[in-house]
Amino acid sequence: MKPTNLTLLNITIFLKSQSYLLPVMLLFYIQNGLTTAEFFFFQGIVCFVELLFGLPSGWLADYFSKKTILLLSYIILFLRYALWLFFGGYWIILAGEICYALYKSLFQSTAEGYIYQYLCENNEQKSNLSKYSYFNAAASFGSALSAVLGALLFKEIGITIVLIVQLCIVSLGILLLCFIKPVRKAEYKKQGIHGSFVSFKKLAQKLKNSNLKLYIILSGIFAATTSLLLNTFQPLMHLGNVSVLFFGGIYFLNHITRAFIGLYTYKILGLISLKKLGFISYVINISVFFVMYLIIKNDFNFLILPLLIIACLGIAIQLCFNIGILSVLQEHTEIGTRATMASFNNTFIRAASGLILVLNTYFVQNFGLLYEPVLGILLLGGTIVLLKNMPSRKN
Repeated sequence: MKPTNLTLLNITIFLKSQSYLLPVMLLFYIQNGLTTAEFFFFQGIVCFVELLFGLPSGWLADYFSKKTILLLSYIILFLRYALWLFFGGYWIILAGEICYALYKSLFQSTAEGYIYQYLCENNEQKSNLSKYSYFNAAASFGSALSAVLGALLFKEIGITIVLIVQLCIVSLGILLLCFIKPVRKAEYKKQGIHGSFVSFKKLAQKLKNSNLKLYIILSGIFAATTSLLLNTFQPLMHLGNVSVLFFGGIYFLNHITRAFIGLYTYKILGLISLKKLGFISYVINISVFFVMYLIIKNDFNFLILPLLIIACLGIAIQLCFNIGILSVLQEHTEIGTRATMASFNNTFIRAASGLILVLNTYFVQNFGLLYEPVLGILLLGGTIVLLKNMPSRKN
């Protein structure tokens, strides 16, 4: 049986998630002569580069072929691993991270816009939430597998072979993307740049005058919380002298939890409202930051692994919440601007994440890891008010 476009796309999502360096990225940085503070700083730069190219990437995907932009993103990802394979040092690591940021900017919004556009062209819009669930589940299952293999491969065969494997996987993804069919381009392409500007302005006005902006703000805050938590995992385990194999184990648990909860998002949101799910995510995440502060302050290192396990659950629920928000945004967006709407959402996510990671670099450098959970508590502090004002909605 011939695979459908969305099946091929989900396979490429799975492949692009095979980032074997992710669970040991801090160790990779240290191996190249960089510090923990530089690790945080570079992650902040990644988010700001994603922010810079966020809106243009959505426009490119709507104006040109979404298939072309997906292919371009994968080629940039190939360049990242090629740079790290043949070169090394501070600036090469930074160049590779910038490539990664460009890839993420181009791929994410384009893929999200492609899915809904494909469903519309096949009169399957009602299945959008389940399709986005499968999309995110493919990414999380891929990341779960790479979390296990990444730490093992890094320890047993070394960084050179790992990077060669990454290049082979990305090459396979490029090949698969060649076989997906293009979806219809935006109608304003016929009107040139002026038509795209008018459509962009209408979309911005719609966000300003509706509750959609509240969804985007909440999506950004919770995603920034996830970024902060994820970037805390490795320093916490490093602080507690945790074995490198546990680095992979925690990342596996994180992604496998996200995969299963993400896979059943459409069922979860059929049982409870998106608003209630937001409150659940809020309570878990702010509790994790409070406990993290107590652990670091009192040297309760034996509690680090149990805390990270609970954090994985909080991150998974947050993902479920953001999938629901993405579905709402796409449902209220006109044809031809869906990738642009996705880029609005992703741009705010990147802005919030970039800001919080750069602030976190300042906190870590000047006050140590202790004040990282303080930053998380401050980030979530006023979110309860936004959640109260969020419309109740069950899918």
